[in-house]
Amino acid sequence: MNKVAKIGILIVLLVFICIVFDLIMYGQIIIPLMKANNDEISKKAVTLKEIKGRDYIICKWTRVTGFNYKLLKDENGKKVNDYCFVTGLNPENELKYEVLTSSNTYILYIVEKKKYHSIIIDDILTEYVVDGWDVLYPVRRETLFNSVPKHILKSDYLSS
Repeated sequence: MNKVAKIGILIVLLVFICIVFDLIMYGQIIIPLMKANNDEISKKAVTLKEIKGRDYIICKWTRVTGFNYKLLKDENGKKVNDYCFVTGLNPENELKYEVLTSSNTYILYIVEKKKYHSIIIDDILTEYVVDGWDVLYPVRRETLFNSVPKHILKSDYLSS
């Protein structure tokens, strides 16, 4: 066997070891086996067609001065590219950092919208008070493979 073939085999073996390590470390082998047992499933990811009867906004979590979410669609369904501050029952207060920061899109059910001038950032701040949330399908996680894209798991929560 020549030198190039040996190097190629070593690279393939190294990639395989990294994939298996990622699967084991982040529960991607164990969780699908547990998935049959619905005790691990906490929340089902939803599509926009499934949302009915509630006022909502669509956001992505972010961390910029004065704001904690990037607003993608406002309560009127209008596409926007703005930042807002969300309080109440929202993913930031419930999900682990690895899930929260994984480019998930959230549907936040609003109770109240407030606008006021922030002295800290010297700008108008839009605050939404929310009383619930869902994640838009698919659920993303900071892992190489995501074998559970349809559900938020109990292990995704800070309290687990």
